[in-house]
Amino acid sequence: MYGIIRVAKIKSKGDMRGEQIHTNRERISRTNPDINYEKTPENKNYIFCEDFGKRFDERIKELQNAGTQKKVRSDAVLMMSGICTASHNFFDNKKKTEQYFDDVVDFLKDKYGKKNLVSATVHYDERTPHLHFYIIPEKEGRLCAKKMFGKQDLINLQDEFFTKVSSKYGLERGEKNSNKKHLSTQDFKKINNEANNLEKKLEKTEKIIEEKKENLEKLKSKERQRRRRYLLEMFTYKSAAKKKSEKKIQQQKLEIEENEKKIQVSKNEILQLSEKTGNLVQEEKETYRKIRRMKEEINLLKQEFSNTKADNKELLSFIEKEKPIFIKEKNKLKEEINSLNNEYKKLDIKKQEIQELSQQKNNLIEVCKELVKFENDFKEKNLDKINIKKLDTYLKENTEFKFGLNEIIEKIVKPYFAQKEKDNRPRMRMR
Repeated sequence: MYGIIRVAKIKSKGDMRGEQIHTNRERISRTNPDINYEKTPENKNYIFCEDFGKRFDERIKELQNAGTQKKVRSDAVLMMSGICTASHNFFDNKKKTEQYFDDVVDFLKDKYGKKNLVSATVHYDERTPHLHFYIIPEKEGRLCAKKMFGKQDLINLQDEFFTKVSSKYGLERGEKNSNKKHLSTQDFKKINNEANNLEKKLEKTEKIIEEKKENLEKLKSKERQRRRRYLLEMFTYKSAAKKKSEKKIQQQKLEIEENEKKIQVSKNEILQLSEKTGNLVQEEKETYRKIRRMKEEINLLKQEFSNTKADNKELLSFIEKEKPIFIKEKNKLKEEINSLNNEYKKLDIKKQEIQELSQQKNNLIEVCKELVKFENDFKEKNLDKINIKKLDTYLKENTEFKFGLNEIIEKIVKPYFAQKEKDNRPRMRMR
């Protein structure tokens, strides 16, 4: 029989919540058929914690106030989940079982500190009693699971647990540096079926042995009766009947010899069956050991699976809850995109209009340049340089400029001479 202790990492508050639900039996499990809820009141809480996440936050705050713990990293191991039990046949005495778990809790308090032991609960409502415990991996005032639960630390944990707890009850330590892996549920079922078949064969063999023994006893009884008859006949028959009885005696001797041979054959068969039975019993014991180990592993796997399934359900419910908001935001974005596309189309139209206006502007600039040149030449009286026909043609071709040469004469030439004549008039002097 073996003493068993195992630990696993918890990296999120969601995993903490799942462990809390299972340990405190907050709801009926749909994935663990081994739980007998009629026995749940028999479970024992050495350290009860109603909210694992809240207790973790309180402990971290204590460490931060002490100035040893900084902000918790996103990838940090927040808590260690552990299971402690023993081989199934060990739990045949209630007093011994309770003392065993008392020693386990004392061992955990001494090794990791009472403040860091969040919860410790024994489940008696499953096939094999076992203790669930949860530890905040604090060392020297800060979280450091890597230093506390490395490969060598786990080996040391097994050694210390064996020395301080298991050995007191005659339990063995597991094999050191073993490369054995946990079996899957399918492999366990396969081996379990093989074990059941071996048990059936063993039962059949034992029945055959019993039948052989009964037949042997019957043969011995018959032989004893025959020998008695033989002795009675030897002493009671008269001399005249001796000759007749000699044949019977001879036949009886032959029968006795045959029966002795049969008895010897039966003895040999019984010896062979005994040897086979011994081998089968040894195989059965080894198979039972394997089955016990595998059942314990399956219980752990079932527990992990139930915790993962609970987390998945919470995630799916959150997605369903937030789905209408996501759809609403998606439609809103689509409307905004369509509105922007319409604005872009309007901007393209405006851009074309601006390009057309820009072209008209350039044309007007050219016309204005010609007009300025015309005005300068006119004012300087360089009439020979003024090409009136060319200017008139240019003005007519550029339809954007809405007046022709006559308008220019009316608006530029005539006002110029009128001003010139006014400026040349003699002014009267005031006396």
